Amino acid sequence: MEAVLQIKGLNKYFGHKKVVDDLNLELYRGEVFGFLGPNGAGKTTTIKMVMSLLQRDSGEILINGYSIDKQYEKAMACVGGIVENPETYQYMTGIQNLRQYARMRTGVTEERIREVVRIVGLENRINDKVKKYSLGMKQRLGVAQSIMHHPDLLILDEPTNGLDPAGIKELRDILKRLAHEENACVMVSSHLLSEMQLMCDRVGIIADGRLIGVRSVSELMSESEGKHQFEIRVKGNVSAAAALIDDKPVEITGEQTFHVTVANEDEISGIITRLVINQVKLITVTEATRNLEEVFIELTGGEGGHQIG
Repeated sequence: MEAVLQIKGLNKYFGHKKVVDDLNLELYRGEVFGFLGPNGAGKTTTIKMVMSLLQRDSGEILINGYSIDKQYEKAMACVGGIVENPETYQYMTGIQNLRQYARMRTGVTEERIREVVRIVGLENRINDKVKKYSLGMKQRLGVAQSIMHHPDLLILDEPTNGLDPAGIKELRDILKRLAHEENACVMVSSHLLSEMQLMCDRVGIIADGRLIGVRSVSELMSESEGKHQFEIRVKGNVSAAAALIDDKPVEITGEQTFHVTVANEDEISGIITRLVINQVKLITVTEATRNLEEVFIELTGGEGGHQIG
């Protein structure tokens, strides 16, 4: 596969705090890559360094083989993106915004502008002023701005923030089409793990500035099949109750709750019987939602700093 983005040994400090820690990563043409982690994990900081919006302390970044230090203009000509919120002129129409942005890029024709309007689905509202746009429409306009010059690398930081479910699905379809049909490399950062599961081909988890690892979404989900996690809420001594389940993975999660992982849902009835026989007072037993981050950390053992697979 052709690597569009290569990050080697990337480090960043804010004061004495290390916010990006020896990050190594490769992204490829034709994929949607999900850069996942909780707020404050280092996602936006990494993206700003890739886009040369923030100085790094050490490490190397290559885009299409061009170093952003030695061949800055060639490297950045390959990139489009939105960090935080799309920048637009509110008093201008959507089409006027795109034409204004096109003047900053080489070779963007009126035909290409109309093409990106169709791609993002703004044909019916492109002549309206941006101040009348919904948040979802502004996001679509921002994507249109970002892809006008046919970037090889499209980077979007938390693009689904504030969007309703319909808007999220529309954006998801646009990004998958750009990667899979136009052969771009799309990098999307988010903390919405369930949404990334539907959008991405591969995901990487970052926590406390360190990359835990990289896996394909299909690999993550296939490896996690056959595992069901239940939350059991009890009245009384939760540690004593959890200790009765000595043949299954158990984790105490609260003053009254613990999680138990079983191979199939039928096994939970035997666990409930065991607890009741031992006079444990049950409050609730519910199947717990397992997100991609939990699955990922479980499969990788929580080890950081390297790329897997």
